[in-house]
Amino acid sequence: MPHRLLCVAILVFWSLAAGALFTRDLLPTLMVGDPPDLRAITQADDRPTETHWGIMVLSDGKDESSLRSVGRATTRSERKRDGWYSLSSEAQIDAGELLKGTPFQWVQAERIEVGGTYNIDPSGNLDYFRAWVRPDDGSRLDLLTITGQLEGGELVVTMQGPVAALNTERRFPYQPRGLVHNALGPLDRMPGLQVSQRWESRVVSPLTGRVETGTVEVVRRSSIIWDSNPVAALEVVTKVGPLSARTWVRPADGLVLRQEVPFPFVKMRLDRIPDQDATPLARDDRE
Repeated sequence: MPHRLLCVAILVFWSLAAGALFTRDLLPTLMVGDPPDLRAITQADDRPTETHWGIMVLSDGKDESSLRSVGRATTRSERKRDGWYSLSSEAQIDAGELLKGTPFQWVQAERIEVGGTYNIDPSGNLDYFRAWVRPDDGSRLDLLTITGQLEGGELVVTMQGPVAALNTERRFPYQPRGLVHNALGPLDRMPGLQVSQRWESRVVSPLTGRVETGTVEVVRRSSIIWDSNPVAALEVVTKVGPLSARTWVRPADGLVLRQEVPFPFVKMRLDRIPDQDATPLARDDRE
């Protein structure tokens, strides 16, 4: 029987990889405008950036008073001198708080880290990525990993872990400038969006090899409370099978303010923590 910490890591990893849109290849749109791709996202801001996110779960449906903090995430992006881009993310999660009130609430006081690194070439195509789950104890000992390498027109995805079912290699077709996305490493920006924009996404699970087609749509211009102020935001809805998730994006610069993660049994949400040194919002961005 694996150690309890390993059981927790497998549970969280499996849930994210199998049910939370772990990888996503964007297809050309036939509607209004093109979807954001890796080139547009990485070129939205050439300055090295570090963004912090609060990770929360909603215990009671849509009642935001039931929100509780379960961790934090940090995302980083950097353009290198040779024109390549590097994206990375790290999330620290209190698994006991995350799974409270679920069938897995026996988990207590276990902390894990979920992270990833992504290398993108100057043309905006993914070259390599690596994602991992490890104990949040400073040891940097990986319990589970997923790596992906672009070979020709295919993305070769390899999983490694202590359980035989987790040791696999699969190949998936790769769309030019396709987006590969860690659910706990939210995108910093989604530039160029407009209401009614709609495109298809091809979602693959590195665990099962299943490939499903979903839809992504900018459904409305709404308002959310962010940095203690009402802020205008474009609401983007992703639907794949029975799963759906929403992302809220600031219209003026494509800044992602909030993102839902479809996690089993609980509704997980990542809120961008405001940068106190950032440029104040323009008048059009406030309600």
